[in-house]
Amino acid sequence: MIPLSSTHKIDILLSTYNGGRYLRELLDSVLCQSFTNWRLLVRDDGSQDETLKILDEYLHKHPDRISLLPNDAKRLGPSQSFGKLMELSRSPYVMFCDQDDVWLKEKISVTLDKMLELEKQYGPDLPMLVHTDSSLVDKDLNLIARSTHGFMRINPHLATHFRNLILHNVIIGNTVLLNKRLVQLSIPIPSDAIMHDWWAGIIAAALGRIGYVADPTILYRKHEHNTCGLRQRVGEYLFNMPKYLKKYYMLQERVVGQMKAFYERFGISLVPKEGLTDKEILLVSNLIQPDQALSRKRKVSLLKYYKDCPYPLRTILDLFVFYKIYK
Repeated sequence: MIPLSSTHKIDILLSTYNGGRYLRELLDSVLCQSFTNWRLLVRDDGSQDETLKILDEYLHKHPDRISLLPNDAKRLGPSQSFGKLMELSRSPYVMFCDQDDVWLKEKISVTLDKMLELEKQYGPDLPMLVHTDSSLVDKDLNLIARSTHGFMRINPHLATHFRNLILHNVIIGNTVLLNKRLVQLSIPIPSDAIMHDWWAGIIAAALGRIGYVADPTILYRKHEHNTCGLRQRVGEYLFNMPKYLKKYYMLQERVVGQMKAFYERFGISLVPKEGLTDKEILLVSNLIQPDQALSRKRKVSLLKYYKDCPYPLRTILDLFVFYKIYK
């Protein structure tokens, strides 16, 4: 394990928006980290509650630890707000932080350990991302599930393959650590990117490496104001089917837009890795060119290719929707 006062420096990025209810718990948990060589860089996205008051309070108590960007009164949304913070970061490593979670004491330490292991194996010039599991809790921090990935029935090792990650984001953004090279490739965050963490994950999966720590490092609070929700009860889906179908189709249109943004920035420069043959790379490259109509033969090939993904039924439905969008 790395020394607690390691020379490795980390910027923790926090974008806040009306987060006053839980913000103190989050900030206290960051301040209690066993690893101490970090800086918290905060941008508020136009809060109307007591968020700014709380941030000022902690800033005056910990001026050497916390930096608050000047309030520009612009509402950017989480993806672009985090993107602005990424552009301002100068540290070798970056972590994302959500305003309503609680960090476990060893979060930074165990995540950085994994990153250093990857850099030792592949070199620091490769874009790399490390993410972890989390424990799901309710608004009062009562445990719902020890493993969020287990609760969502996701195998993170399969789901973070590029061919799967371009369709569904399974990286819990508030657990990730990015190295400097990945930050450089990720910014500026394009307007078509659905979320900053998903965008960075796609780049790492395509051009670098993704590491995973199975132990939970945060208490992931599930409540009615979460920006990104978790899976819902079957009864809720059935009762609200028309609304969910409309939201689902709109999301898939955005996924296609995100694929297009990736293609426009990187082309089909996918790096062959274990388990990804030249033929498979060609199939995926066909998928990430949304302006190109897919032939029937290519559709069948893609369906066969995705039959062994971590969520086959959902993915096949996604692909059929994409075909309609492409037309």
